[in-house]
Amino acid sequence: MTNSRAAFSSSLANAARSGIRLAALALVAALAVAAAIAQSQAAHAAAPRPGASQPAKPGAAKTSKPAPSKPAGPAVTWSVSPATATNFDAKRNFYDYSAKPGVTLSDHVAVTNYSSRPIAFHVYAADGTTDYKTAKFTLISGKKTSKDLGSWVSVEGGPSNCPAGQTGAKLTACLAKLGTTVTVQPKTAVIIPFRVAVPKNASPGDHAAGIVAAYTEKGNGTTAVAVEQRVGARVYLRVAGKLAPSLRASGAVIGFHGGMNPFGGGSASVGFDLTDSGNTRLSAGTTVKVTGPFGIPVTTLTAPPVENLLPGGVAHVQLSVPKGVPRLFLLFGGITVKAQHADGNATGDVLPGSTKASAMTWAVPWVWLLIALVVAAGVVGALWWRRRSREQLAVALHQYVLQVQADAARGELVAHAGEQEPQR
Repeated sequence: MTNSRAAFSSSLANAARSGIRLAALALVAALAVAAAIAQSQAAHAAAPRPGASQPAKPGAAKTSKPAPSKPAGPAVTWSVSPATATNFDAKRNFYDYSAKPGVTLSDHVAVTNYSSRPIAFHVYAADGTTDYKTAKFTLISGKKTSKDLGSWVSVEGGPSNCPAGQTGAKLTACLAKLGTTVTVQPKTAVIIPFRVAVPKNASPGDHAAGIVAAYTEKGNGTTAVAVEQRVGARVYLRVAGKLAPSLRASGAVIGFHGGMNPFGGGSASVGFDLTDSGNTRLSAGTTVKVTGPFGIPVTTLTAPPVENLLPGGVAHVQLSVPKGVPRLFLLFGGITVKAQHADGNATGDVLPGSTKASAMTWAVPWVWLLIALVVAAGVVGALWWRRRSREQLAVALHQYVLQVQADAARGELVAHAGEQEPQR
């Protein structure tokens, strides 16, 4: 009987020691997590931010040099605007034509010199395009030859394009002879005629170009590089035929950027490419709804409108939420682009339907996730310890019962043997 009690007591002591060890391990793990979080926050707080006297990246510092002095001579300022044959045309801010294939149009452009000295300008036409980053109207490089509307415009009877296949020095010489060169006296303007000859095989829809007045500023010294500056007036031409307006949103991305506070929110950015996939100019308004899992609303963004997107043009639209975006594990960006009328002859166009796109990104609350994992591990450990303790207790009780039964059986045998001994 004494042995049974001793065995039972020993089993209970083993179970207690196991529970104490498990509790100690859980406490050590929790303290380690807390120390890691505190160390991370201290490291973020202590890390120096890039400043004026400290490079943001290793090796980014460069020797500071004074800015070169401005070339001698007065500043050059000029403008290019629509005109009539005898004066400025205040009714037009840009050129906007409609014509059939094979038609030739005639018009005038005014180049005004606001400077205090005579300036020689190279006046010619160049194809229009859409700047990818700003979504604004721009022109092809002055080192390229036009292939669309810019090649149909002859300024003061001069050449409008260069032969296909020309490269290098030949192309540079040809581009320098396009259009005409005119010297404009200070505080005066010169009106220059031009013609637009629409090819017979011109594709229907909108075409774009610009009439440019370029001024080349020569640097000082033998090694200085000449810099060409251009100012132009927009030219839109709609060729008669079937119109097919269309917009497409693609390449949508959404990004989450956590702040230094691991318990706080962060910022988010949404971007996508907007393509005019039809043959008419279009403007567009964009709305982005940022949501979390199960449609949890976060914020709604409205982008500045994209104006006069040219056929075939691609503009990158970028929106951002500077702060306050919660860490919801997942963030979704729902993009809706609604077509709007472009300027000029496009104001009466039939608009295409809205186009949509979407994107997803992770916004994981790592600190809370780590805390949840530690708590879950503690709960699982506690349940495991409780189950193991119960199993150990059951085993001890079973062994105790067996020991008691064995002791009782041995007692009966001894008693029975004592009773039979006198009969011998």
